[in-house]
Amino acid sequence: IAEGAGLIRKFLEHGQPEAVVGVACFDVLKRLFDHLGGSGIPGLAVPIRVGDCHDGTFDAKLLMRFLCESSPDRYHPETVPVTEVEEMVRNWFAEEHLRPYCCFDRGQTGKLALQWLSYGGKRWRPILTVAAYCALNPQCEKNMSCCIRNEENLGGVRMLALGIECFHKASLIHDDIEDDDQMRYDIPTLHRQYGVGIAVNVGDYLIGEGYRLICESGFSPDVVVKMLGLAARCHLDLSRGQGAELCCPRQEEALGVSDIIDIFRNKTAPAFEAALGLGALAAGADERLMKILAQYSTMLGIAYQIQDDLMDYHEDQRLNDLYALRPTLLLALAMKGLNRKEWRQLWSEREDEEKRSQWVVRIEQEVERRNVLQTAERLLATYRGRALEIAQQIPNYRLRYFLCTLIRQVIRYKSLNQR
Repeated sequence: IAEGAGLIRKFLEHGQPEAVVGVACFDVLKRLFDHLGGSGIPGLAVPIRVGDCHDGTFDAKLLMRFLCESSPDRYHPETVPVTEVEEMVRNWFAEEHLRPYCCFDRGQTGKLALQWLSYGGKRWRPILTVAAYCALNPQCEKNMSCCIRNEENLGGVRMLALGIECFHKASLIHDDIEDDDQMRYDIPTLHRQYGVGIAVNVGDYLIGEGYRLICESGFSPDVVVKMLGLAARCHLDLSRGQGAELCCPRQEEALGVSDIIDIFRNKTAPAFEAALGLGALAAGADERLMKILAQYSTMLGIAYQIQDDLMDYHEDQRLNDLYALRPTLLLALAMKGLNRKEWRQLWSEREDEEKRSQWVVRIEQEVERRNVLQTAERLLATYRGRALEIAQQIPNYRLRYFLCTLIRQVIRYKSLNQR
C-alpha cells in the first residue's frame, strides 16, 4: 500500500477487506492505521526503513512472516466464531426444535405463532444475543467454539434468543397490517391469509411468549428484572417510533430531518439494543457497558435505517414510499423548507390521481436538485463512524471486535460513486 493508502481508506469505509498488511513509510502508516483502528479490521505494519514511500527498502522476511502467519491467537484473543453462531441459532428455529422451549398450545393461535416463528428471516437479533453473551462470558474465553457447542452453557441464552425473535416476528405481523403489505417471505402475509383480527392476536401472542421466555430463562431474579425492564423499554420506544411514522400523513407540516432521525432512533435502534443487551446482561454486564451498548445501538440503528431508505430509493421502492408519504430521510431532505401551506398543497396533489405522476416527478427533481442522495450518504457515513467510535470504548476485546465486524456486515450500502 505504499502508493495506495487512499484506496485502502475507501475500502475501509465500506468494510471490504478482511485484514490489512501495510508496507509504507511511518507517516503514511500512522495516518492509515489511525483510520484502521476505528474499523475493527485487523492490521499489521511493515515500515520502510530507508528511502521514501516510492523508493525505499523494508524487511521482506518480516512481511513474509506476516503473510504466512497461521496463528492469529498470538496477536489477539480468540474472537466470536460468528459463522458457527449463525448456523447454530438458525437451526434453533426449525419447528421441531422450537416445541421443547416454546409454550405454543395446539389451538389455531399457537399453531400460527409456531409457523410464523419458524418461517424465514436472517435471525440477526437472536444471533446478536448469543454472540454478545459468548463474547462476555468468561467460560467461553479459552475455547469459544467448544463453549458454543455445549448446550448446558447456552440453555438460558437460547430462551432469550427465542424470546427476542418472538418480539421481532410480532412486530413484522403488526407492521404488515399497518402498511397493508401483501407478501412476506414470498408468501401472503398473515393478515392477508386469515384476516386482520387473527393476525393482530397472533402478534400479541408472540409478544406474550417473548416475555415468558425471558421470565423462565433461569437467570437470577435480579438479572431477569433487568432483562424485562430492558425489553419493555425497547418495546415502548419501538411503538413510539412506529406511531410517529404512522401519524406522519396527518401532520400539518412536513417533518424535518431531525424528526426523521428521532423516528429512526425510536423505531430501529431498540431492536439492536434489546438483542445485544439481553445477551450482555446474561453474561453479567455492568451499567457502564449497558450504556455503551445503548449508544452504539442508537448510532447503528439510525445508520441502518438511512441505508434502508437509500436502498429502497435505488430499487424503485420509492414510489410506494412516496404515495404513502412515509417519513423517509430522502423525502425530508427533498421537502426541507416547505411551509404549512406548501405541504398541504403537496398533500392534495398526491391525493389527485391525475396529478400524482407529476407530483412524483416534482419530488424526484427536488432529490436531484438538492443533492439529496449525496447528503444522505454523508449522514450514513457519519452515523456509521459514530457507531465505530463508540464500539472502541468497550474494554472486552471479543465484544469490541464483534461489534465493529457487525457494522461492516450490516451497513453494506455502496455510494453512488462506487456504482
